[in-house]
Amino acid sequence: LNRRIPTRNTGDDFDVLADNLNAMLDRIGSLMEDVRRVSDNIAHDLRTPLARLRNRLEELHLQTTVSGANPEGIEQAVTEADGLLNTFNALLRIARIESQHRREAFAEIAMAELVGDVAELYEPLLEEKHQTLELGLREDVRMAGDRDLLFQAIANLMDNAAKYTPAGGSIRIELARLDGKGQLVIADNGPGIPEAAREKVFQRFFRLEQSRTTPGNGLGMSLVAAVVTLHRMSIRLEDNQPGLRVVIEFSPC
Repeated sequence: LNRRIPTRNTGDDFDVLADNLNAMLDRIGSLMEDVRRVSDNIAHDLRTPLARLRNRLEELHLQTTVSGANPEGIEQAVTEADGLLNTFNALLRIARIESQHRREAFAEIAMAELVGDVAELYEPLLEEKHQTLELGLREDVRMAGDRDLLFQAIANLMDNAAKYTPAGGSIRIELARLDGKGQLVIADNGPGIPEAAREKVFQRFFRLEQSRTTPGNGLGMSLVAAVVTLHRMSIRLEDNQPGLRVVIEFSPC
């Protein structure tokens, strides 16, 4: 896959054919690398919880033999199993979204109401961390889409903002119309994302923390990207100086 067909830069039919074949080889090589990377990350992410689950079940077996069942140990084992199931469920959900069959369920959505519902869901968490939330929502912005999927995508972005914004920090959500397009912005004053990693965060299992010790499976932003693609929206990550600014643009009704 590293070899390419040489061209003569004449622009004739043979050069066009060679360019097309070389582009195809580039894409195949990229996809093969993605498969390898995802496989490595799956093995890494699932090996640890599986090992913990096995060890706890082994402890339960010994404890049950000696002195009866240990409810706390059973609960920990169930929690580990739930973590594994959540990872696989997220992968399956992304795959279903990417199949684009969900476009049949599209309906007109009042975006201000949807964003307000997400904000209300996260209010208790933000209060617990002493974070402030500012809303600037234009009420007449509507779009055609799947409400459940859009809710999940915005909730994922909101969850990241709450998670990485320090205690006492602030988060702002704006919904507006600009140049005939709808625009949703979620901005925080956390550590942000380095420019070199802003495209990579949409890859499955990619995590900025290389040690991978923080809870999570690296699929949240992948789901966001799948929902954005399904709804023919665009998304970009910008520097909020400090923090991260997520900008989503879409075609309003």
